[in-house]
Amino acid sequence: MKDLIERVKKECAGVFVQAGQLLQKSDDPTFGLEGKKSSTFIYIATPWQHLPKFGFKYLSFPKRVKRLVRTPDGFETKELIEELCVVHFGLNKKKVRKELEGVEKTGQWFLERMIENNPKLNLEKAKKDLIDSKEYIKWFEEKFKDPTVIHIELFHNYQIIGNRELTQQVIEEFKKNPEKVYEFSKSILTPANETYVTETQERNKRVLIYDLLGKPREVNYDLRGGE
Repeated sequence: MKDLIERVKKECAGVFVQAGQLLQKSDDPTFGLEGKKSSTFIYIATPWQHLPKFGFKYLSFPKRVKRLVRTPDGFETKELIEELCVVHFGLNKKKVRKELEGVEKTGQWFLERMIENNPKLNLEKAKKDLIDSKEYIKWFEEKFKDPTVIHIELFHNYQIIGNRELTQQVIEEFKKNPEKVYEFSKSILTPANETYVTETQERNKRVLIYDLLGKPREVNYDLRGGE
């Protein structure tokens, strides 16, 4: 698992969705994003953006995944307290491009409003907060030829974006030993979050793993007594 974790840090990108914070270690401040704004990934990598909300494919999803894509989890729900949910799925490249273009347009609109309200605004500084969607898309598609996501609900969700060959290896390790999700999370998240992960593990009763790209597709692991 240790070698896989090191590969994830080098080859993948991650974002802590709820806070819009970059997943990082103090000695690895970019964690696969190479200077790209981590908050942008919030808009392109969630299961409720990429998984269908209706149709045959949606109907084939386990009940827990259906609820996730239709109603993203909020705070202090019973499921979040008792269950750690992991979902492995593929990214839709067309949606990624569309979302990134939308992020750029939204940022430009806000910049224009800021200029209207503050003519003395430092434009050069303000423009640094904008993304160039064409440049970002080019970088994303070169880095991730077969993009997939491991979505982990540790009360505040986080996602690991990587090529399928690597994310499939990680999810297979989770399926063999679901408790490794906690070890993985402690290694991937900032050191300040280690206590938070431990507290989450202590209150969880189950680990639910849904691999929408491989088999077995579903693992329901009872932390109090195995599967």
